[in-house]
Amino acid sequence: MSGVQIHSLSKSPPNNNVKLNKISSQITQNKAQGGAQAMLYAIGLQEADMDKPQIGISPIWWEAADIYRESV
Repeated sequence: MSGVQIHSLSKSPPNNNVKLNKISSQITQNKAQGGAQAMLYAIGLQEADMDKPQIGISPIWWEAADIYRESV
């Protein structure tokens, strides 16, 4: 194990006041967002998933940028 360092962290007690889905609950909990919730159900999410934090990952590259650049 040359060059490898292993660190241990002390475990702190969980903070029950932290809401992990603070941002995503605006879509998953707000009944006025029924259309957005319908799309989430359509991709396979269940009712129990709506209480969990939702994380979206997307690429930052937009392929249409090449078409735009070529036309300019």
